[in-house]
Amino acid sequence: MFVTVLPLVAALFSSSPRRVTPLVGEGRQGGDCTPAELETRKIALNVLVTNAPNRLAPVLTQLKRRNDGCNAILRLELLTQAFAQSENSPNRGDRFAFARDLATTDADTNVRRTAIEILRQDTNDATVRALAQAAADAPAKSSREAALDGLMNMHSPLAQSELRALYPSFTDPGVKARAISVVATNDSSAWQWLLDIAGTEKENMDVRREALGNALSQQAHAPTSPTTKSLTTVYKKLNDPGLRNMVVDVLLQRLDDNAALDQLGDIAKADPENGLRERAIGGLRDAHGDHATKLLSEIVTQ
Repeated sequence: MFVTVLPLVAALFSSSPRRVTPLVGEGRQGGDCTPAELETRKIALNVLVTNAPNRLAPVLTQLKRRNDGCNAILRLELLTQAFAQSENSPNRGDRFAFARDLATTDADTNVRRTAIEILRQDTNDATVRALAQAAADAPAKSSREAALDGLMNMHSPLAQSELRALYPSFTDPGVKARAISVVATNDSSAWQWLLDIAGTEKENMDVRREALGNALSQQAHAPTSPTTKSLTTVYKKLNDPGLRNMVVDVLLQRLDDNAALDQLGDIAKADPENGLRERAIGGLRDAHGDHATKLLSEIVTQ
């Protein structure tokens, strides 16, 4: 059977000065074969996929050397046929390898997008890295968005790490808010990263609110909840009363923590919002104990 494949392999790479350029699409610079010749090459490729899958990697390397219409179509054909063929193959190997290659390197937008869609079915670390790379540097915006969407639907620690690394490149507040929600849902230890975003004055207010809300959503004293010291630090960076009020909500859950009482005392003395000062005093009242009494006395005599 392999003997009959060899002439077909040759057909994939034969060239002729007779060729015309009828095949032009998004991201392509022109074709180099007639429709009939393209069909012959596709038939040869399909035989390779079935009978000699070990030859597909070098064939793909050859096809990537020219970003013309015919070769782009053949790369797309190789990608989809090899992926479909591998589904029920006992020797399927890494069936996402071609998709990772084309998602991160192909010059044709349609080929990249198809590869990215295939990768969305996989969850291993190599695929996570490939989607992150495509989200960062794919030439077409549609490809970057598709890769990012795929990454946001993965739940592994590596996927969350890659999202955090990509975050500074995001400009759309909606994308930022979604990334924050995804990371917070899948990584309960990300609270310091979230507080850093919340404390960034130049950040969009809705994004800051999303970050702070997710950071503060853990139960008080849980191992993954923000420390009182971190809350004190971020409070000083919050110029919006609504954001500061969110922090006060958490401090009021920690009345058995002297550090939280100290912060409530500072708020009662100096916060510009009367409502927040009153809430802080109410917390000290409810805390009872010598430390709370001392702080209340300082407020009276300041």
